[in-house]
Amino acid sequence: MKLQSIALRVKSILKEQNLTQSEFSRRLQTDEGQVCRWLNGKTNITIKNVLKMEEVLKRDIITVL
Repeated sequence: MKLQSIALRVKSILKEQNLTQSEFSRRLQTDEGQVCRWLNGKTNITIKNVLKMEEVLKRDIITVL
C-alpha cells in the first residue's frame, strides 16, 4: 500500500469518526505537526505508527492478502 493510500485511508476514518487531527494526535501521543506531515505525505509512516493508528482508531488501515 502506498503512503498516499494510507494517508487517504486515515483521513477517511478520521472523518467517519468526527475526529480532528488535533484530537487524533493527542490520542496517539504524537506532535500534531507530525500527524499533519504523515497525512499530507511529507513524511514516511512507520509500521509501528500505523499499528498505533489502528489501535487508536479501532480500524484496519492496512490489509495484507
